[in-house]
Amino acid sequence: MAVGDWHVRDSGYRFRETLHGPMVWGACVDCVKPVLVVGSGDPRDRFSGDPRCVTCWRRHHGLAA
Repeated sequence: MAVGDWHVRDSGYRFRETLHGPMVWGACVDCVKPVLVVGSGDPRDRFSGDPRCVTCWRRHHGLAA
């Protein structure tokens, strides 16, 4: 696995490798928009933090949207 590589599982699940691990789809904890997060590449293993879209992240940290 190298940064930038695309991987496809037997199930058809696809993900792209990044410097910190593969990017997988998650959902913003505030507005539920789809967001890319770093994960293991297994759809059952999502990022364990609180992924937020840019708008919700700025609002969460008290910044202008």
